[in-house]
Amino acid sequence: MTRRIIRPLGLTGTVMPGNDPSLPQPHGLYHSGVLQPGHPLGIWDATLINPSMGPGTGDAISTNADLIIFLRALLGGRLLPPALLTQMRTLHPVWQETDEDLAYHYTPEQTGGEPEVEYAVRGVTGQYGLGITKRTFTCPNGSPVAVWGHNGAIPGSLSYAYVTEDGSRALAFNVNGDWPARVHKYDPNAFQPSELIMFYDVMRAEFCTPA
Repeated sequence: MTRRIIRPLGLTGTVMPGNDPSLPQPHGLYHSGVLQPGHPLGIWDATLINPSMGPGTGDAISTNADLIIFLRALLGGRLLPPALLTQMRTLHPVWQETDEDLAYHYTPEQTGGEPEVEYAVRGVTGQYGLGITKRTFTCPNGSPVAVWGHNGAIPGSLSYAYVTEDGSRALAFNVNGDWPARVHKYDPNAFQPSELIMFYDVMRAEFCTPA
């Protein structure tokens, strides 16, 4: 990783720490509202959490700026030969978001008699290649936009990093909390995060606005 990617791309904010549990300075603080429901404040400091709880999380610590450099290089063919890049971007039917996946609503019973509230992300799809996702959504003017990248979520942190296929537009950002965004699909008394609902407007503002 260091020899083939980090050094050639000049990723000065990216490290492979191995078994070092510390974070490079300076770093943000991350707070979670999950896994410890009995916490007195309802949230807890998840900054130094061990990410090995999530299979395939890897070993890298990076910055938003480096993520953009990496994705532009990856999609631009600087890291993989053409045949492998084509294979990586070949979409597979193992996962595709639907309107139901990207919406939440509160019934009058849940809102205490208030009218039903619904918020949804319509006209967007998500599909998987090999270790990368393609999201296609519709801009306010009706034109479609396709971006490649990946999102990431772990207690205390939500991250998004996406770039257009030609690399001309890119967006990477992180939120230092994992607050829920919708009522849980199967339990009206519980919640589950849906980061795309929270971040869709951010992505649309970046990728639908003229450069």
